[in-house]
Amino acid sequence: MNQQTQTSQDTSQDILYEVRGGVGRVTFNRPQARNAFTFAMYEQLAAICDEANRDRAIKVLVLQGAGDRGVVVTGVDSSGIAAEHGFAQGDVIVSVNGKEVATPADVRTEIGKAREDGRKNVLMHVKSGDNLRFVTLPVGQG
Repeated sequence: MNQQTQTSQDTSQDILYEVRGGVGRVTFNRPQARNAFTFAMYEQLAAICDEANRDRAIKVLVLQGAGDRGVVVTGVDSSGIAAEHGFAQGDVIVSVNGKEVATPADVRTEIGKAREDGRKNVLMHVKSGDNLRFVTLPVGQG
């Protein structure tokens, strides 16, 4: 298989898959939903992984999310709370408490809203390399 797009009835273009030069690239193509998975997508990803495992020409499988939103972390204090929660330079904060962010001001605004609401934590969706993860980060009251 040189290049292929895998689709299913319900998810049409939710997962894109192509192979070039020994690299299989899977793109989760739901940026409007922050690339959140559906059950059909899990099934589709499993089928793609099985296929890649059988294809000896594929040397690596890269998983990535579509979209370019987010705020890049440019530095982390190694003794600070962000480092304690696994943040690293180059990570991308995609959302804070379910709200997509595009600028550092957006991140500050969402943390401020959480403080005003009396919340002790914010939930951040963070992209680290090719991986997406959720991080619960405590927020100070001032």
